[in-house]
Amino acid sequence: MAVTIANIVSGISGLAIDPAGGRAFVDVGSLQGPVTIEYASEQEKVDIEQDPVIVKHLLKMETATLKANLAEVTYANFKNAYGYVDTTIANTGIVGPVVPVFAPQRFSAKITTTAPGALTTRTIILPCLHSTGSVGTPFSKGVIQLLPVEWQAVRPHNLGSTWVLNGTFTGNADNWTLTGGWAYGANAISAVNSTAETATQSITNLLAGFSYTLVFTITAYTDGNVTPSLGGTNGTARSAAGTYSQSIVAGAGNTNLVFTTAAAADFTIDNVYLIPDFVVGFQDA
Repeated sequence: MAVTIANIVSGISGLAIDPAGGRAFVDVGSLQGPVTIEYASEQEKVDIEQDPVIVKHLLKMETATLKANLAEVTYANFKNAYGYVDTTIANTGIVGPVVPVFAPQRFSAKITTTAPGALTTRTIILPCLHSTGSVGTPFSKGVIQLLPVEWQAVRPHNLGSTWVLNGTFTGNADNWTLTGGWAYGANAISAVNSTAETATQSITNLLAGFSYTLVFTITAYTDGNVTPSLGGTNGTARSAAGTYSQSIVAGAGNTNLVFTTAAAADFTIDNVYLIPDFVVGFQDA
């Protein structure tokens, strides 16, 4: 099944990318003209033996192809379009583009635009992209040059795509706000006799109404429980040692990931990851 959304953005819009996966977008210029997104999914029918009338559809794959025009034909945007990597060649000191890497180099993209009149700001986030290699470079004397590009987005599929900063608490608890009974120690955060205390991180670019997979590990468990929340929407409370994974639809109340303790909690949390469950996300504000 394929659905094409043409002119989802028209006119001039801002473009930012992040090789790390959506945690720190950097402005790389603008897009000019229409932006088109083609969404495709592959599903498989699964018959239920106990009831031949019931057929479930198993989603096997989702992709979204984005076609747009980079407004600045610069060296940096050629690299963005083609998926080049800048690196230093060992023992030579030469810095520059190396062999193009198309599929392996993944990045995130954020497109922002303001609709005229209503002044509505539209944000489009594609959390996991790669270049298809389809890049046009038309040239006409005396005409402003655009760089047509085509990028393909897929659903993030590994913990390296996390939107949490310092989820492994390596050396510190930077990027986290700990209250009351929470404390940092030994590359983790611990709750000690803690009730209604929070460990909080603000998640940049969190999209309300979209699902995210939260993964975290509880160790050294003695007592109590902890409830994670995302954007003000609670997930499932946990009250035992183990590694947990759950999907939470982000609420619109805030942009925070919060762990809240209860019942005199006494345990340690480590290895916190937050991975988008979507191929392309939209938000109007």
